[in-house]
Amino acid sequence: MTYVYDSRGIDPGLMPSQKAQEWTQTFRKRYGYYPADLTMWAWDAPFMVAHVMEKAGTVTDREKIRNALEKQTLLDSFITPYVDLGGGRIFDQNRQAFSLAVVTKWKDKTWIGEKYYSVVGGKITEVQAKSE
Repeated sequence: MTYVYDSRGIDPGLMPSQKAQEWTQTFRKRYGYYPADLTMWAWDAPFMVAHVMEKAGTVTDREKIRNALEKQTLLDSFITPYVDLGGGRIFDQNRQAFSLAVVTKWKDKTWIGEKYYSVVGGKITEVQAKSE
């Protein structure tokens, strides 16, 4: 499998940040299995919603909540490696958020992160891995 490569969404165990690595290990210990790539998004979502509702000053006014969500910026608490769209924003004009994708390779009987990319508006950009 020396020359076998794979591409994944945001596989938690292959993200370069120490925060994602620690979260993955905690998840595995707590639940007994490896988290799927979408798990980080699902994990971050309720915290994002709570933060947005707090900024909007309401839990019922959908318009205020939507406006606050459009202005949502990266939070230190996020595990998901969202792509900064400028000024810390994570949603574009179409209300789309983007996160990193990883190209992996097989080495020493396991998958390792080889390269990281963001794909925004059809443009693929290699991103330097940051380990915080």
